[in-house]
Amino acid sequence: MADADVVGTTLSGFTPYTTKTDGPDLDLVARLAAAITHPTTITSWFVNAVE
Repeated sequence: MADADVVGTTLSGFTPYTTKTDGPDLDLVARLAAAITHPTTITSWFVNAVE
């Protein structure tokens, strides 16, 4: 298990492991939402994307 203070999707689409999308990488957002067990501060678009 690893701890993180901040999790971001900023580089999604700019690495060899991801595909460029026209907007937020919602597949990545969904996978992050499933993996994050103790969110404390989440931006509103993230909350809307996973609802």
